[in-house]
Amino acid sequence: MVLNIRDRTLLSNSSSKGQRWLLEHIPKANPQDCILYPYSKDSSGYGLVSGYGPAKSMRAHRVAYYAVFLKEPDVVMHTCDTPSCCNPYHLQAGTRATNNADRASKGRSATKVYSRRRLTAEQVATIKSRWVPGKGPHRNPNGTSGLAKEFGVDPAVIVKIIKGTYCVISNP
Repeated sequence: MVLNIRDRTLLSNSSSKGQRWLLEHIPKANPQDCILYPYSKDSSGYGLVSGYGPAKSMRAHRVAYYAVFLKEPDVVMHTCDTPSCCNPYHLQAGTRATNNADRASKGRSATKVYSRRRLTAEQVATIKSRWVPGKGPHRNPNGTSGLAKEFGVDPAVIVKIIKGTYCVISNP
């Protein structure tokens, strides 16, 4: 079975080698094998295709999904769990919620993988003791953003710590 690229203009009207590579390889896809994007990748291993405006790129699997299915969902998930795979047979539409649930069910979320936890119990205690609410006329180094920057985490993590919903496991 040959996959039909329904939006050829997305891939063929560009000088991007990544777009040309997708145009050539998507029709050759089979349900079993991953098609690994060979060009630039982001820090998570997802392929990046250039050519979408000045200095813009898109993740290769999203380009491949749209070219075949003509849909641009919130999230394009990999059933093969290979970030650089662009095989449309291995891609499915989803939402952030379904993607998070999928990640958790496969044991890759921070609640399951202790190495993804970035803060120790001591750091959490320090954050709780130093946090100062509110905004002032000057930057607050002990506010949510300041502490997040200092400890190298997202501000949402600091909010969870303050609310008491951040889970620290001392013996992973």
